[in-house]
Amino acid sequence: MMLPSGNKRKNALFAISALLLAWIIIGGMLMPMQEESEWTDRKIRTARNDLRKMKEMADRYITLSASLPQGMRTEPSGVSTLSDVENISRRLGIENRIKRMSPEIDPVTKRENGVSLTITDIPYAPFIDFLQALYESGSVINVRRAKISASFENRSNINVEMTVSKSF
Repeated sequence: MMLPSGNKRKNALFAISALLLAWIIIGGMLMPMQEESEWTDRKIRTARNDLRKMKEMADRYITLSASLPQGMRTEPSGVSTLSDVENISRRLGIENRIKRMSPEIDPVTKRENGVSLTITDIPYAPFIDFLQALYESGSVINVRRAKISASFENRSNINVEMTVSKSF
């Protein structure tokens, strides 16, 4: 087939080049943009679904943690056991009876593993209040080891050596 000469030939070349240009624009630019838009829409739907699930899980966590007894609730782990025990003893007014309070450091992780306490000449009632305050603190402080002996000067007072730590 031979193309006619002159204007008809130019018109045919313009038509073919216009179709080719349209095909390049549609196939090379518009279709990938449409596919990218669909992919982004799918990711947004997935993210919204994940957000909905996370909100449901957060609400469930809040509900379950609110139903726990006060002693089993946890607070952020950034607060050390030593500072929690100091605050409790200061609040109860027994800080002057604590002769030694030192953190135990885990040699492997170099993190605080617990606190060793030596409490001397403390009456039973304030010591029981101290134990109850440890239990009811939001930090979940447990007594790992305790040695309790009676004081020689006054039999109604006790001496205590104990180690406390947080439950994680």
